[in-house]
Amino acid sequence: MEKQNLDKVILLLGTDWFLPYWFTLGLAVETQKRACVQQGCREIAKQILGSAKEYWLTDFSNERVERTHSMLQMSMQKCRLDEAAKERIAVLIGDAKASTIDDRTSSLTLFITRELFNNALAEPPTLNPAIKTALARAWSDATSSNFKGIDFEKLCLDSASPWDAHTRSLTPDLPTYLADFVKATARQSEFSLLWTLVTPLLSKGQRRELVHWFRTVGQSVTGEPLDLPLDI
Repeated sequence: MEKQNLDKVILLLGTDWFLPYWFTLGLAVETQKRACVQQGCREIAKQILGSAKEYWLTDFSNERVERTHSMLQMSMQKCRLDEAAKERIAVLIGDAKASTIDDRTSSLTLFITRELFNNALAEPPTLNPAIKTALARAWSDATSSNFKGIDFEKLCLDSASPWDAHTRSLTPDLPTYLADFVKATARQSEFSLLWTLVTPLLSKGQRRELVHWFRTVGQSVTGEPLDLPLDI
């Protein structure tokens, strides 16, 4: 776990400006649960800061960080986040053990998807039309100009929410501290974003069928097994 990533994620999920955009980091959480986690993160933010007026002056001891981590786990449990969302948050805070998809697998899966919709795959195995339609929709959303054009810095700086103004004041020399984190992380989360968008469109059985299809195509493309878990 990375101390500052833990704090960044908590401070970020407590903001108002980022609340509609959790999906950009691969977090598919329904509205009510998002609001619950947001409030929990605001309480944890107070623990992080203690008596410090700026984030840089807070306590970075292992004891404080462990307490922060414990509070986050309790908040996610209280808000009844599903396992996928909890695992994704674990990845975002730097818990490597929670990440089950390696970079090679993520990149290859994205490549296969791109080639599929560019009609560039040589005789791919048949994909259920309903699954292909859902994947096409998710791919379109994930790669749309609307997503790519989100100005996180502007959202952060222009928010008139009292809590957001308070959060900006914690890093006065870097008011876009959290927006910068989002931009850097979102670029590394393309696979998670795609899977976040396609998951609600498919049943569990259809998701398994899609994984099997990716595995088959991956094997034909590279000659090696694609290490994509059956239940993502």
